[in-house]
Amino acid sequence: MKRLKHNKKRNTLFLFEILIQEMTKCITAKDDEGKLNILSIIKEFFAEGTDLKKEKDLLGNIVYSENMTSRNVERLIFHTREEYAKLNSEFIFVQQTKLIKEINKQLGSNVFKTFVKNYKRIATAHQLFNAELNPKQRVMIEQTLLNPKQKIAKEDLVHVDKLVYTKFVENFNKKYASELFEEQSKLLTYYITSFTDNGVGLKTFVNEEISRIGVQLKESIQNYEIQENSELETGIGKIIEKVSNFSKTPINEAMLKDIINLQQLIRELDSDAN
Repeated sequence: MKRLKHNKKRNTLFLFEILIQEMTKCITAKDDEGKLNILSIIKEFFAEGTDLKKEKDLLGNIVYSENMTSRNVERLIFHTREEYAKLNSEFIFVQQTKLIKEINKQLGSNVFKTFVKNYKRIATAHQLFNAELNPKQRVMIEQTLLNPKQKIAKEDLVHVDKLVYTKFVENFNKKYASELFEEQSKLLTYYITSFTDNGVGLKTFVNEEISRIGVQLKESIQNYEIQENSELETGIGKIIEKVSNFSKTPINEAMLKDIINLQQLIRELDSDAN
């Protein structure tokens, strides 16, 4: 099946998601002016009753339906299609143009490269109701939405903007390469880009790091000739036990922070040993 292209600037839900993410950054950074500017944009274009809000909500219902049964998602798609047909597509296009212009003015064009966790599903839902699809394409896209965890043939996957993804990784590495050790940078890169392979690369790398860290901690006891039953031996023993339990725990941000700190510790131990 021919791969479908997706113009994310014309995806109302994507535009809304990047605004929310940018406002979250402003709140975290205590940037009140930035927060108010973004809030003003959201209030203007996504106020109750506006066409953009209606479209955003319809797409959102589909995108965030992963916990529903396939049968219910199928019914949701059917009813969403009916409601979508009532939207004024020409007016939405005009409003999107104004919104894109305002985002460029207030936040800059780079904001469109913002990583959005559910991007593939957001793009898929948008294409279902906006792209000109032949019957096979429609069935394949609906199947992707009905069974988000099911493997689909590579040529049938909805297009993900590879240029933006590659640029994102490049920018990340450029920003942090000088501040992080190689293994720390790799860990964060795998984490940030885990959406591309359902976390397979991240899980593999984490398992390798857990094994490496465990071995090096045990070696450090011997290298430093640490006395048995000493406080230092007890402390390292507790760390080794914690590391061994990582393999039994789902990967989360807390674990990643612990691993980054342990990577730092291993580097310092190696440096002292030499």
